[in-house]
Amino acid sequence: MSETISLEQLGAEIVARIEAAKKARDKALDHELAAGLRLIEARERTGATFPEFLQKFCPNLKKSRAYQLIRIAGGKTTVEAERTKTAERVRKHRAAKAEAPKTAPTDCPLHNGQATGETAQVKKDSPERLLSARNVGFHKDLRDGYQRTLCVMTKVHTVICQIQAPSRACPTGKCVEGCFVISEDNVLILTDRAGEPAVDAAGRQYTHTLGPNEEARPIARRLTKELRSALRGGGAPRAGFDGPIEYFDRGKI
Repeated sequence: MSETISLEQLGAEIVARIEAAKKARDKALDHELAAGLRLIEARERTGATFPEFLQKFCPNLKKSRAYQLIRIAGGKTTVEAERTKTAERVRKHRAAKAEAPKTAPTDCPLHNGQATGETAQVKKDSPERLLSARNVGFHKDLRDGYQRTLCVMTKVHTVICQIQAPSRACPTGKCVEGCFVISEDNVLILTDRAGEPAVDAAGRQYTHTLGPNEEARPIARRLTKELRSALRGGGAPRAGFDGPIEYFDRGKI
């Protein structure tokens, strides 16, 4: 039978173990930040083959976790914020699963791709028709006084633009993330994460027709910085900016 320790010794051990746990968490956070910076570098170097890089060289790292570390290292979020979002996502998923109907709807298309009698008769301007139009590729949509081309069914690429190098005051540096698509006619279009063209407060889109030997990512970085500058008023000082890009009437990315 173990010897009973005094209350003073018991309290001292509790405090020591809590301090050790805190140091371990701080060290783990440092490792996560370092891993995030390396992931940013790997994504910059591999481009579109970044998922293959993860699968080959980091097989135990889930893709969602990799992008989470990139956001943390880039200063776009924090560990606490990511934990809160994950908990909320799990809660919503469980709630939706509990409320999901037990029987499938009867107005779905058949397995051979043909619509049923009900779905075949769709009004011209109904939500169902607009939703099906998203599967075509590109279409025009007049909204808020300007014309936008929705780049649907086109892969959305991302680029990381460094706006502040790592320093003693800011060890991780600061970065912003930009999104873009390349249309069928080889036009690079700056977008939000949903693939819709990004515009500034004046309604201007940021596009560039790619030449035969032009690389898309350097141009996307330049356009991202131009959009960021336009949204911040052009002449506003850049030092100290650590927020996400706000797209006109589109929310944040």
